[in-house]
Amino acid sequence: MIGDWDVTPDSSRRERLGFDETVFCASKSVDQIGRIVAAALETQTSLLLTRLARDKFSELASRITAELDYDDISRTAILGKVPAGGEAPRVAIVSAGSSDVPVAREAARTLNYYGQAVHEIYDVGVAGLWRLLDRLDEFKEMPVVITVAGMEGALASGQWRHGTEQRPGELRPGPGGRKRGQRLRRRLRGVADIERNRPRVD
Repeated sequence: MIGDWDVTPDSSRRERLGFDETVFCASKSVDQIGRIVAAALETQTSLLLTRLARDKFSELASRITAELDYDDISRTAILGKVPAGGEAPRVAIVSAGSSDVPVAREAARTLNYYGQAVHEIYDVGVAGLWRLLDRLDEFKEMPVVITVAGMEGALASGQWRHGTEQRPGELRPGPGGRKRGQRLRRRLRGVADIERNRPRVD
């Protein structure tokens, strides 16, 4: 695909690397985005566009927007048919807070673009640890867990994984070894029990 003076799409990336070029739209003009999508339409090339704000999307020509599957939350758009994820999800995407959902949804849409089904779990940060523990069974068997957390990213410190000589659902041992990890797990569950029984003010 031959580009313009300021835009040269990498149309052979899939053949070289096994995945398509992703178009990062935050720093591109509406005109540039429109030309990139128009060129992809001419060559029947699929595209994943990220960080495409609603105002930019709305300014694109109607013949362009009509071909795009746009998602407001993640600010992503997909050109072309998205493969159906026929198998059960093998990837869980877990976000700490509601403010992390846009980034988490971007990850989900990216995986969907490549035909991977995902299981999304949102707003389960460790500030209310019981929320994470109540949904542990939904993702502890997943071979891949993507964690999205803002600020200091505390959710990852309470995350669960499969590991060498570890059972699914066991906390990752710290520097003190397996026993310290087990003590931490009991302590976290105690905090979660307190959180569950704490009176809530609506």
